[in-house]
Formats: sequence, C-alpha cells, structure tokens
Amino acid sequence: MVAIETLQLTAAAAPAQLWRAAAAAIRGWLARQCIPPADAVVLLPFAELIAPARRALAETGDWLPRLHTTRTLASALGPEPPQGAGEVSGDAAADRASARELLRDHDWAAAWLQRDPRAFDAALDRLVHTAHALRAKASALPPHERAAWRQQARQQLPSGSGVGATHRLLLRAALEWCALSDGAASDRLFAHRPAAWVVVTLGGEDELALGVARAGTAHGVPALHLCADPVAADPLAGWPEQCEVVLQEAADAEEEACATAWAVAQQVHAGATPVALVAQDRALVRRVRALLERQQIDLADETGWSLATTRAGARASAALRAAQAAVANDDMLDWLKADHADAAAAELATLEKLWRGVRVHDGALQGRAKALWRRERTRLDAFARPRARPFAQWLRALDRLLLAADPAHPWHDDAAATQLRRALRLGEHDGSARHGALEWSLQEFAAWVDSALVDAVFVPQASAQAASVVITPLARAIGRDFAVAIVPGADERRLGSLPPESGLLDESLRRALGLPDRAARQRRAALSFVQLLRLPRVIALRRRAEGDELLAPSPWLQRLHLARRQRGAPAFAEHGTQLPQRSVLLAPVPRPAPQAAGALPASLSASAVEALRQCPYRFFSRSVLHLSEQAELDDEVGKRDAGTWLHATLERFHRARAERREPADDVRHFVAAADEALAELAREEGITAEAMVPFSAGLPALAARYVHWLQAQEAQGWRFDAAELSVTTSIGESGLALKGRIDRIDVRSDSPAVRLIDYKTNNRKALEDKVRRPLEDTQLAVYAALQLARQPLARPVQACYLALDEPDEVVAVEHAGVEHSAQVLARHVAAERARIEAGAALPALGEPPVCDTCEARGLCRRDHWSSLGEDGSDGA
Repeated sequence: MVAIETLQLTAAAAPAQLWRAAAAAIRGWLARQCIPPADAVVLLPFAELIAPARRALAETGDWLPRLHTTRTLASALGPEPPQGAGEVSGDAAADRASARELLRDHDWAAAWLQRDPRAFDAALDRLVHTAHALRAKASALPPHERAAWRQQARQQLPSGSGVGATHRLLLRAALEWCALSDGAASDRLFAHRPAAWVVVTLGGEDELALGVARAGTAHGVPALHLCADPVAADPLAGWPEQCEVVLQEAADAEEEACATAWAVAQQVHAGATPVALVAQDRALVRRVRALLERQQIDLADETGWSLATTRAGARASAALRAAQAAVANDDMLDWLKADHADAAAAELATLEKLWRGVRVHDGALQGRAKALWRRERTRLDAFARPRARPFAQWLRALDRLLLAADPAHPWHDDAAATQLRRALRLGEHDGSARHGALEWSLQEFAAWVDSALVDAVFVPQASAQAASVVITPLARAIGRDFAVAIVPGADERRLGSLPPESGLLDESLRRALGLPDRAARQRRAALSFVQLLRLPRVIALRRRAEGDELLAPSPWLQRLHLARRQRGAPAFAEHGTQLPQRSVLLAPVPRPAPQAAGALPASLSASAVEALRQCPYRFFSRSVLHLSEQAELDDEVGKRDAGTWLHATLERFHRARAERREPADDVRHFVAAADEALAELAREEGITAEAMVPFSAGLPALAARYVHWLQAQEAQGWRFDAAELSVTTSIGESGLALKGRIDRIDVRSDSPAVRLIDYKTNNRKALEDKVRRPLEDTQLAVYAALQLARQPLARPVQACYLALDEPDEVVAVEHAGVEHSAQVLARHVAAERARIEAGAALPALGEPPVCDTCEARGLCRRDHWSSLGEDGSDGA
C-alpha cells in the first residue's frame, strides 16, 4: 500500500499560470514514478476545467493523461447499471415519486397523506434531500466499507416514540432507502485500476475523487493530490493581492441590474472578454440577461432556467390542468393555444370569442373551432381515464398526449421538450420496474409533474462560437481564464450566507455520519470566492436596501477588505454605480379631453348616463369607443351570475302567480321557479347547481323573507304588472333618447300610481346613502324618465330599490320625488348631449373613488399625468 502524495500549488498564479504549474507538477511526478502519461487519469472538480487543463498539458507536446471528472469517468467506463425498483437514483423528481410510493406502504404515512397532504409533501422533499446526502456519502466510500458505515449510522440515529417520532421514522426510512442502491454508480470508479491517479482540488475537496484515489493506493496504484486551495484557517488571510476588486453600490434591485448590465457591456466593448457573470442572484441575473440581449451581446448561459417556464413546460402543465375534472374554459384554452397556436390560430380566436359571449358571424369558422374543441376534449378525456392508475402508466399516457407517438411531431425537435422528456423520464421502458403498482390519482400525478418541472433546469445548447459573456454559478467560475468576473448580489444575504439546510439531519448527526457540517460547507463556499480572486479583476455589485431592510456588503468582501488592510495592502475601490446619463426633453402627459361630435350613440342607457356624470372620459371610452373589459374565462360563479339567476327566478315566479296564495305555497313556488331558472342557465351558460351552491344555499330563507314582504305589499293594494321590461324612448322635445331594462313594475288597485322596482343585493345602508341625495341617483331617475315617456296617461310614478340580502327582512328603499329627479336629469343630459355635439370636450377628471376601479385608467394614463398644468403652473 502506498500513500497519497500531496503537493500544494502556488496561490499567486492566475488561472492560465495555475494550469501550467499543475501540468508541470503532473508531468514531473509521472516522470519520477516512471509512468507513461497516457496511462494516468487526472480527476478534475468539474467538466469546464478539462479544456484549460488539456491546453496546459498539451504545451509540452507529449502524450496527454486522461482528463475526467468522476461523472465523466464513470460514463466512460461503461453504461450505468440498471436501477432496481425503489432505489435512490439521485434524480429529485424520480426519487420524489419513489419515496411517495415507499411511504404509502406504511399505514402511518398513508394516514398522514390523507390528513395533511401539504405537510406530507414537504416531509417528502426533506426525505429525498436527506437520502441524496446519505447516498453521496456512501458512494464516496469503497464498497467494502459501506456496510460498516451504515451499521454505525443506524446506531447514531435517534429512536423511540413520543415527540419527534415521525421525524425519527423519516430519518430511518432515508437511511434504509439509501441502502437499497448501495452506491452502485461509483463502484466502477473504485474497481478501475489506471497506472496512476491524479486528483486536482480547487474550491474544496472532492470526497469521491479522493476516496477513489485512496482506494487505488491500497492496491498499489500511486496517487498524487494537487491542492490549489489555501490551507490557512481563514482562506482570505494570506491570499495575494494580484486581483483588482471593485465594489459598486446601487440603491435597489433595478439599479443594480442596470449597473451590472452596463459593467458587462463596458468590458465587452473594451475587448476584456470572456466575461464571467456570476449568477448569485438568479432573478437579478435574468433581468441582466434581458438587458444584455437588447444590446445584442452574445451570451452563454450555463445556469439555465426552470423548465416550467419554457414553452414545453407550460404546454405539459396546461395539458394536465385541462385534463382534470371540472375543467375551466381558460385551462382548456391554455392547452389549445399551447398545442395549436400556429396551426389553428383563427379557430382558437373564434373559440375564445364564443366563450367570452361574443357573436361570431362566420359559420364555417365557428364549426371548425367547435370541432377542434371536441377533438381535443376527446384526447384529454382518453388521457384522464382511468382516473387512478400506476405511476408508470401515467408517464406513458403523458408521453402519448404530448408527443402523439409521432416521430414527425414538431415538438420532437424542440430542445426544451427533449429535456422535459428526460426530466420526467418519459418514453422509458423500465418505468414499471422502477415504480410500484400503487395507484396515483390524476391530481397527485399533476402535482408531481409541476414540482418536477420547477426543479428541473433547462440549459440552452451552447453556441459553437465562443461567447463574450458566460453566465455561470460561482462554484464553476473558478479556475477558468476569464478576463474579468462580475458578481451582482454581493450583499450579506446573497454572497457569503448559506441557504438553510432542508434535510432531516441536524449538525451533530451530520458530523457523526461524516457529512460536511455547516462550518465545512461555509469554508467550501468561501474557497470558491477566494479562487475567483485569481482573475485580474472582479467587479462586485450590491444594493443598499431590500425594501425597507438595509443590507450590508458581503461578509467575504468585508473580510477581504480587513485582511488587505492588516497586510498593509491597498484596499479595494468602493463607490456608487456609474450609469450613463442622457438628457431628454420634458414631455408632460396632459389629461385627455377628446371630442365626440357626431359619434354619440343614438340612445343612452342608465349606466352610460352614470358614466357621463362620474367622468366624461369614462363615458367616451365606453359609449363612443365601445371599449369594455373582457370577461374572465373561468367556471367560477360570481355575483353577476347569481344576479342573473335571481332576476330570472323572480320573473318566473311572478308571471306564473296569477293570484294570491298561502305563504307556504308561495315559498314552494318560489323555490320551484328558482330550480327552473337554474336549469335554463345550465342549458344556456353551463352553470351547474353545484357551482351555484354558495348563492343557492340561502334560497329557502330568501324565499320566506320575500314572500312575507310581497304579501304585506299586496295587503296595501300593490300588485305585479310587468317584469324585465326593455324600453327605448325619446324624452320630450330635446330629441334625447334613453333606454333601459326595468326589473319590475307594480301598480295599485286603488290609485293610478305606478311603482318601479330595481332588485339589489347591496346592503340597505349603501342603498339609503345612494338615494339620500336624490339628484345623485341616476338609475331610478332614468327608469322614471322612461316610464313617464311611455305611459299614455299621466300617472304618479314611484321608484325604489329592493334590498334582497338583508338578513331579517326584504326592505324597499324609496327614491323620494323621483319624477322631479327624472325631469332634472333629462333636462341636464339633453343639454350635455347638445354641448358634446357642438364640440365640447370630454375630459378625464381623475377623481377617486371612480378612478380606483375604472377600466379606462390605463387609457387615460391617469397615473402618468404631469403635475404641471397646461399653463406651466402647479396644478392637478
């Protein structure tokens, strides 16, 4: 048995010099061992270091040793052995599915899943994370040492019942689950016998690589450990100062992103490439990437982004949402657009119009659109049946749904779709062997797919041409020959602080099992930052605050600053962001004041008159431009649907009620009318009785209250005359035409009086406030004006709102003097219409509370108006 020889590489070297020194050390050591270079294996920390190491070793012109990482060497030694049923694979998504089936075999876990699915899923994630950590530790051990380590681990794990029993059960489950795989993936490395092993350490030790080399020495294979990391307790204490460090401070995240993009662009334009853009803050770097792409700077992204945000991921999620029970139209439309956006654009637009209640005049197009919907609905229904099936069957069904089992399907050529199939393991033929026969519901499978897509990372294929900017994580930016590294997010929260440990192991257990504790993980992260300082220049950027919270610089930067001061070295530069400035002409946004002469509608409804009184521009957008908000495409029943149902119920009830009945009979007929109205809504609008339950649950109580009020009114001489009456008529000699739909008209048997009733579900106080100033109430005044114009004889007109939702009784809130209000309103609206036709403007008023809910707020640009008046003085 021979010992591993360790050689410390110089700390002062830049990356290119470091690799030349490493190459010289490797060749010198191999020469002393009399080993041909081609028979040796050099293990590097990560694959991106193979190219610079190969360049340095090739400078001598001799044969090259084999350069690998542990992962690439394992792949080169042969295919991975087939995975047994339920084994830990290292793939988070696949292992989450395996763990779910593993736990569901136990009664306590199955009961937990039924009782609290969210907590169960969270525990499942922690279980998988712990199993991966244990698997990595076992894989780094020689095969003959693993059984003893597992036995020691079993003794270290806590046991017993009481508080924390579930946590202890999950810990033991993770260990025994890990034991199933037995580290088979690394067995090929331990069995390999090259002429020599060389392990290069950069940014922290690779336990598996050193374990393989150590196992090789037990069989007489010489091994060299080249360490490029500092050995001091504080890695920054004695690190040379050849790197120029610059720290820029921004006010907030947006300024930090702009400053980062500007710093990158400056380096590229100055020819200082390639530039390493270190992705410490993924959200910030996505913003920076967008800014750089606008400047047409070529990028290589080694970090990628969530597969769920790609078109392929969105398509898979849309398919699963649309396939589930009680599918909403918006989910179905998402799926259709994801699958047929290019081939059936006209049909999809037609379907959307139909579902939004817009009339489509092209019958042929409408037919094709409905045929598309029926065809896709059939596909989704076939996928979703049966509703529960084994996991492997769901995978095969999803693969057929997404790719139609057609090699010519366009999604076969999509890079993100290819990575999606790999992430979800679609198309594999051993799924039944890997996963058990436990049945999954569609909802469980869809939740698993969503979480898998969020966890999976889509990495775009790198261009053949070397990029000017490389987006990479800190751990993979080291040891590479970048001209400059730019590190946004260099604050105390993002650079130098470890993310919380999400597994089941506490720090004492991690140390007992030989896993890196927090101090070891912190040192490894700091070593990556130290190795970045081999570059000639590092530009770090940070924000001073996150919302209301002030942020300090990264603790690593503070330690570096202190270490340099203690050695008498010059401190690094620190200043505010330096963004390019340009002058622009002041362009205040004025209040819009359009004209509508000759463009007014022929008649005005009560809502149009109300809009004109509230804000002339709101009236302009609604009644002149005919703009309106599009309705949401969902199946949730809202107050508008409930109001339609209630109006239809009251109309049916009164038209069928020829004479007065007993209260109990009236209540029964009221409920029967409600059922008939709901059945009609179901036929016409697809609204089901189940969806209407939040509103129909109180129907019997409403019926009793309404019948009690109705019979009291009939005792006073009032009787029903008409319902849902649409009226359009000219008012007086002005030529003003009004229109409206009066909910109900009652007449008295003992007088010529007429009463107009408008049903409301508002509370009583709101209605009383509305009529407290009669001239401000538009709706009843318009209805009274319509009634006064249509009735052949002069009859007194009364009007009231009927508050139906009061808990104790139905209450009529009367608009006193409604005839006078109607006459005043008609006169003023006629005059206003004449002014508009003569060229008067329709200005935006910009006053709350109308502006708070106005759909035209973006059109009038209320939030962008200048604080200067038109004459340049301070004004609204």
